[in-house]
Parts: sequence; C-alpha cells; structure tokens
Amino acid sequence: MDNTIYNLPVIVEPQQLKPYLGHEKLLIIDLSSSENYQQGHIPGAINVSPGDLIAGEAPVTGLLPDEETLQQLFNSLGLEEKMHV
Repeated sequence: MDNTIYNLPVIVEPQQLKPYLGHEKLLIIDLSSSENYQQGHIPGAINVSPGDLIAGEAPVTGLLPDEETLQQLFNSLGLEEKMHV
C-alpha cells in the first residue's frame, strides 16, 4: 500500500491532491450546495450537507451532533481508520 498519502498536509493544493485521486485511503468531502456540487466537484468527492455536521439545537445551533449521529454519517460515507479526509 502507498503510505505517502499519510504525508499529505491538512490543507492541500490541487496539484498535491491530483496524484492521489481514487486512492482507497482518501476521502474527499464536498460541503458545497448540491447545486454547486452538480456543476463541478473534485473527482470522487462525496457531497455532504453542512447541516449534517451540526446539531442545530437551541440554545447553540452550531455545535456538533452527538456521537451516534456522527458515527452514522461517517459510516454512510465509508470513513475508516487511517483514511486521509
């Protein structure tokens, strides 16, 4: 297995990412609107609504959802240990 994917920085430039597109340990999440995603996105990217990543409950609506909700989301995305997201 190619372990160089684990050496990628957290924030990457397109030219750094391109050689890894399609790598089994790379998960690209696109948080744009579904309309923008349909117009164009990084090949292999999965569109996730930003609302899926927040609890949206008063009094603080911007907090993360509970662990079970996040786990369900991550499972649906195919997130596994030792993946670069």
